[in-house]
Amino acid sequence: MIRILLILLCFGPIHLVFSQEGIKPSLGRLQGLWEGSYNEQVFGYLLVHDNQCLSIISGETEDDVSVFSRPFGYLGFWDDMGGQKPEKVSDLTNEGRKLLFFEFEGFSFDSEENLAKPTRSCFITMNENEPSSDSIPRYFHLSCRGQPDIYSKIKYLPLSVLNGLRKNDVDWEKYEKFLSKIDSFSVRVVSEKAYIFSEPEVATKMYLIKNDEAELLEERNGWILVRYFGKKIIDGWVKKSDLITIQ
Repeated sequence: MIRILLILLCFGPIHLVFSQEGIKPSLGRLQGLWEGSYNEQVFGYLLVHDNQCLSIISGETEDDVSVFSRPFGYLGFWDDMGGQKPEKVSDLTNEGRKLLFFEFEGFSFDSEENLAKPTRSCFITMNENEPSSDSIPRYFHLSCRGQPDIYSKIKYLPLSVLNGLRKNDVDWEKYEKFLSKIDSFSVRVVSEKAYIFSEPEVATKMYLIKNDEAELLEERNGWILVRYFGKKIIDGWVKKSDLITIQ
């Protein structure tokens, strides 16, 4: 199923969609993590940092998770409707309606910044049918292969997707390398034991010990949702008083 989807992503027909209201798409507004649903069984995740992106495809099970970009995708806007194609990195713009992806080649551009052939050419709209005064990007339509896919902004990858990536050393290395480019916040345990809760006030038998470090996912009313990378990846709530924030 995943192999068929990758073919569709690259060679499917372009379906043009024009936004009603909404906001103008830009690289700045694309920054962060997005989740899209291709059908009931297959989801796509797009992690964007500056002009680079990491695409992750997730199927029905953890064994169906893979990184789409090799090694990282590069993206930029190109709205020329005269049939011209961008040749240099400098030809790409930071905002527009047509988003180009460079993902499958061994490189996105060479040492002289000559672009490789784009693997996807997609029309994009942001916050479609919402008032243009709503400038916070919450979702976008990406039209590359017929019916447009809808991507919504999310805070962090689902645990099942991470577990799937971790089963493949090559994909996990790509994910970790990409993540190292992004400024993120972590926490360190300062108490002797910091118990992990499945929800605030709902205790589990798990705990972290002093000086353990974890990724900070969310903060709520004196609680912090952390993601701990040990032998197993664990998500859980920890009391804020047991932690300090580090970067």
